[in-house]
Amino acid sequence: MAESVVPAAAGASVLQRLGTLREAAAATLMGVQLRPVAANLRGFIESVAVDAAGVIWVCGWLARDQPLEFPAIVFDGKKHAAAVSLTSFPRSDLPAQAHAVFGAILVDWRPPAGDFELYIFFGEGLAFFQRGMKPVRVLEPSAAMEQFEQIRGNCDRATALPLQRMITSAESWLPETARAGGNAQASVDRILLLPGFGAFVEGWALSPTKRVNGFAMKFGDTVVRADPQATYHKPRHDLRDTFPDIGPLLDRIGFVAAFRGAIDVEDAGEPILKLVFADGTSANQLVPAKTMRRIGHSAAPEAVLALFPSLRHEGFFGDFARALQADAVARLGGCEPWRVAPARRAVVLAMPADRSDAFLLAEELGQAGIGGDMGLVLLAERGGIRPEILAIFAGLEARLGVPCSLFFIEDASHALRTLPRALQAVGAARFLFLGPGVFLAPAGWRAALAALAKDTDGLQGLDLGEGQPPGADGFAWNTAGLAALLPRLPVFLGGRHGDNGLGRAPGGMQVLAAPGWRIGEAGVGSALAGWVNRALEADDARA
Repeated sequence: MAESVVPAAAGASVLQRLGTLREAAAATLMGVQLRPVAANLRGFIESVAVDAAGVIWVCGWLARDQPLEFPAIVFDGKKHAAAVSLTSFPRSDLPAQAHAVFGAILVDWRPPAGDFELYIFFGEGLAFFQRGMKPVRVLEPSAAMEQFEQIRGNCDRATALPLQRMITSAESWLPETARAGGNAQASVDRILLLPGFGAFVEGWALSPTKRVNGFAMKFGDTVVRADPQATYHKPRHDLRDTFPDIGPLLDRIGFVAAFRGAIDVEDAGEPILKLVFADGTSANQLVPAKTMRRIGHSAAPEAVLALFPSLRHEGFFGDFARALQADAVARLGGCEPWRVAPARRAVVLAMPADRSDAFLLAEELGQAGIGGDMGLVLLAERGGIRPEILAIFAGLEARLGVPCSLFFIEDASHALRTLPRALQAVGAARFLFLGPGVFLAPAGWRAALAALAKDTDGLQGLDLGEGQPPGADGFAWNTAGLAALLPRLPVFLGGRHGDNGLGRAPGGMQVLAAPGWRIGEAGVGSALAGWVNRALEADDARA
């Protein structure tokens, strides 16, 4: 996966210095005895905040005769080696010999829940200390950054600038740093998540003074970067009234990007978007969780086409297709038995999800001629017509006089994958399978049931006479053969592609004329499904 190369920001040196100071504190100060003598109190800590990288941001005040960057020991009942970097600014409520301070502490300590004691010891022999107010306010990182923005103009520039660079460095993930990063603004319209692949993101980003050079995002603990080969800018004329004075930037303020990486969807929370500027600094924007949709769950795969209309020509398309396949496999679910009646041979039907189609199929089953040692097995989705399915099943059970079984599955389009479990449950050695939306004419039923009645090892695909080759939505075979072959076949998007690989069966697939028709999605499928399935087929051929 290609990633943009971001130059190191100047603020990284602050973290390097703090790291060196903390190492010195750990080596030389942990054994020093702490004595909080009242005469050595040099100030107070009023608020603390912990950012995503674990840096503690503090605000309070300190005596003017003390340094603003130093090794220290944070003490809350236990010692913690630390390093402190502060900036100072005047505050009218403080005595003349003190000034207000804001800054960062690199330390493993975290503020506990409830009230807590807090001391920061520093100086020769750790004689001096700051003490936490009672109580110390614990802030969100965004509130701490708001504090900094309010006082930054009054701060000592020499000490404030390194902190500002640290906040806007490419390594920082503080959630709200737009103003510190040059008054940048950004918004995300939608995020399409795909486990095993990453995320597709559409939004806009603007900095009036710096060129946006790339994007990164943080989902929970996972950081992913925009693939520069799958990132493009576009005009956003809908923002003309919002930003009337940005000139040519309006033609590239919009962006679409693919962020590649293993995002933990369960830990995505409120992601953070990072704008990376050409000078190596950055600005972060918290993104509302409501912008996120999961492909295959709350968004159809076709939603990606709105962002990448030439999706099949993108360099990431093969990885996208494989991730869709893996997600489809993960969502197949089980095969939940509702009624199991043993039968040596089984007519297995994936019930249509449409109510009218389901009743039409039930009516035709009553005249199909199922009998002898044959049983009926219905595979139905757990979805909206479950009450009708139960009524249909009860009617068929009463009318047909043959063993009838009912199983509930997650997705009828993938009923083929659940066949071995259902057949094993009813004990059927041979079966006839019809996928969702497949109907047989009377002559088709006679031919299909005659094939089911024979004891043969060969796979027979049903030719419905519609000009489409026989495939996985209608065939007769033996259970052992299917159970051996199915694990080696790809799982195609939509459940159907060509013959789904059944032609690899020993002896191939024999064609059986069985007049009938397909209705609904069984005979259509989307263009995207076709592209994805051809990519998966090519992968399978190379394997």
